[in-house]
Amino acid sequence: VRTIPLDPLAIGKRRIVAGTPVYAFGWGWTAAEKSAATDYLQIVAMGLSTEQACAATTGFDKALASAALCAK
Repeated sequence: VRTIPLDPLAIGKRRIVAGTPVYAFGWGWTAAEKSAATDYLQIVAMGLSTEQACAATTGFDKALASAALCAK
């Protein structure tokens, strides 16, 4: 076990670029239906969506546009 480095920039100064690789980790369900939780840590690689695509998906207006990141 070891620590991982975090981005030193404040959230408001970070540049969000569509396609940037991002990763999610967890022990949860392995499928949307007919699934069971796993005993093993899982990982999925995704790419960030554009702010416009994310806003269209979430329905957040300009005031909340930076409140979420979307990836697929």
